Amino acid sequence: MENKISIRLKTLRKQLSLSAKQVITLLSKANHNYSLQTLYKWEEGSVIPNLNALKELSKIYGCNISYLMDGENFEYKRLSPSENHLLNIYRTDFLFRSLVVQVIHKLSRDTNI
Repeated sequence: MENKISIRLKTLRKQLSLSAKQVITLLSKANHNYSLQTLYKWEEGSVIPNLNALKELSKIYGCNISYLMDGENFEYKRLSPSENHLLNIYRTDFLFRSLVVQVIHKLSRDTNI
C-alpha cells in the first residue's frame, strides 16, 4: 500500500545510506520517540507521518517538507564540510559508537561517576 510519501521516505533513507535504526536514533535525539515499527509503517504506506515527524525527517534527509509531502520543490540542504564529515562518521561508526556508549554507561553505573 505504498504512497508517494512512503516511497520518498524510503528512497531518501537509502540514498543517504542510513539504516532504519539510525533514523530512529536521530529522531529520538530531537526528542521524538518513534519505534522502528512506526518508521516501517511510514515507509510501507500504511501510516502517514504527522507534521512534527515530517519536519524532523526533512532535517535528517536534508530536504524540505513540501518535497516529502508532494514531491515538488526539492531542495537539498547543503551541508558544510564539517557537517558532512560528522554525518559520514555517524554512518560508518554507528555500531562502534553504540557499543562505546553502552560501555561508558555501564562503567559510570559501576563506578558511580
